[in-house]
Amino acid sequence: MPAPTAPPDPWLPAWFRRPGRLELLTGHHLRPVRDVDVDVGCPPPAPDRSGGLCDYGVFEDEEAEVLGHVVLRPPQRPGADADVRWWVADRLVGSELEAVLETEVPRWVRRDWPFTAPRFRGRDLTGRRPPVPPR
Repeated sequence: MPAPTAPPDPWLPAWFRRPGRLELLTGHHLRPVRDVDVDVGCPPPAPDRSGGLCDYGVFEDEEAEVLGHVVLRPPQRPGADADVRWWVADRLVGSELEAVLETEVPRWVRRDWPFTAPRFRGRDLTGRRPPVPPR
């Protein structure tokens, strides 16, 4: 009897291999989250198949701490083929790193991922961030 095979992933094509490291203009980089990254502040990595998440950490070269996070996941509502969101550590809000992520993450997703209609969560239709409520 043949071994059972995994059902086709309804979100990521079987041929697709998620991108590795992405260098940013600030000297930081994105890379897939690994199990060892919980030691520097990342949540445990989530699966990237069977409808799971694709998690990327934002790091400096030393990777001593996670400075931000990028998450790609199946869409929660119709009208997109992926939901993408990202953030930086509180102390980096308003920084050059945050500004570079605002530009580079959408460009990277459109260039290196198999999505035709990604939704960038937390942005309105103009691409601006919604106002942050006071704390």
